[in-house]
Amino acid sequence: MISTENFRERAHALVDQLADHLEAQSSSDSKCISYQTPAESYAFWEKFSGDEKALYKAVLERSISVHHPGYIGHQVSVPSTEGILASWVSDVLNNGSAVYEMGMAANAIERRVSKEMARTFGLPNTATGVFTSGGSLANLTAMLAARAAKAPGIAGEKLCVLVSDQAHYCIDRAVRIMGWGAEGIIEIATDEEFRVSASGLDHALKVAAQRGRQPIALVGMACTTSTGTYDDLELLSAFAKTHNLWFHVDAAHGGVACFSESEKKKVRGIEQADTITLDAHKMMRVPALTTLLLYKDEVASYRTFSQKADYLWDEAGPEWYHSGQRTIECTKLMMGMRVLAVTMGDGMASLGKYVEAQYQLARAFAKTLSEREDWEVATEPMSNIVCFRQIPSDETEVDSFNLSIRERLLQDGRWYVVSTRLRGTFWLRVTLMNAETSLASLMEMIAFAENQR
Repeated sequence: MISTENFRERAHALVDQLADHLEAQSSSDSKCISYQTPAESYAFWEKFSGDEKALYKAVLERSISVHHPGYIGHQVSVPSTEGILASWVSDVLNNGSAVYEMGMAANAIERRVSKEMARTFGLPNTATGVFTSGGSLANLTAMLAARAAKAPGIAGEKLCVLVSDQAHYCIDRAVRIMGWGAEGIIEIATDEEFRVSASGLDHALKVAAQRGRQPIALVGMACTTSTGTYDDLELLSAFAKTHNLWFHVDAAHGGVACFSESEKKKVRGIEQADTITLDAHKMMRVPALTTLLLYKDEVASYRTFSQKADYLWDEAGPEWYHSGQRTIECTKLMMGMRVLAVTMGDGMASLGKYVEAQYQLARAFAKTLSEREDWEVATEPMSNIVCFRQIPSDETEVDSFNLSIRERLLQDGRWYVVSTRLRGTFWLRVTLMNAETSLASLMEMIAFAENQR
């Protein structure tokens, strides 16, 4: 049995330690990352010894800080106080939710939150959803649902999925896991703005026919990981309906546009989707991993994993209060509670304003760069993602020149910037996730890069 007094004392000490860490992130001399090579990091931890406080101190000092305004790298949220505290409650309870008794609160909250999110996306009253650990697992589950609905009993080597050539790699991975092989993915060529086009869709159908594959699903991106580009979901939903395809929207990052009056036009057509992936641990300020997979038709969520488990439940569904009937996972965290905690009160309105601010900042940053003679952006940003690069004034190769910029930024530590390759060309890439990041701080980063030539 845990000693409550001991727990209280140590938890209070940890709160103070974490609060001091968060406070330090706003100091002018703080760093987002103190980079160590993999070998250096392992050498330190291999020899580490110390008490609990020393352990946490070392972890905080040797990890990247997503709360730092210079964290503009990967698509990982800056978790809010509400999301963090809800995670603590989940960890203390340690309830699984495959069966009702182990997840009485968790399953009921999951149903409430999924229905609320479904309404936000414009899905019908038949819609519901399930939480799962990450967008990769949600997208795999969506593909399994597509197969169960459109091709039950058909061998995988005869099937395929149509998806943007800018899609996240987890879609390809899902198809391979399902045993369809590399030929099971038909990439749809995108236009100069990295969006799926009507001609690209028609060509993909021809490729599928040439391979002797039957398309059963079409995946729309809202938005892409590399450039933050939204597909025309109305175009895709109409195409899917015409060709009897399961329409899945990977809205892991950009589905939050639905929360904003000014941005939600970017996801018109998402209400026609059969399934939607939404990562709350990206733009909803919820700790990872917290992903919601929405189904337009609740019945489809039970068809995906139709099987009997006598030691868990009497029937194999449909029983919403046994989440194990609808997910790969059996034991999982109380993910829905995290989202409920963040969205209660004026949380949804606050999230909408946050999304708008980050999207506006991305546009302002891209515009400022475009006006500078030696910088360019890959495409006008549609979300909070900007791909950009500097054009060297001499004969230096552009890719290696910009790679060296990223390396210098990494060593400096005040900004964390990542990169991507767009049609074979190297670009610097930022994802603006922190409400404390400003245009002034971004331009300070640009000035640093220019002065390091």
